[in-house]
Amino acid sequence: MRLLQIWVPDRANEKYLADMKREYASINRADEQEDIMEWLDDVSGWIWEESE
Repeated sequence: MRLLQIWVPDRANEKYLADMKREYASINRADEQEDIMEWLDDVSGWIWEESE
């Protein structure tokens, strides 16, 4: 057998917690913006078709 060390995030660290809260908020906003992204895909399609 041999020693194996694994580094993991320190969940007690305030900076880590703040980063995770920011990431969770970003994920939630992305879910809310799905309709916007679909609309942009539709709109960008006709823009490229007209320029050809």
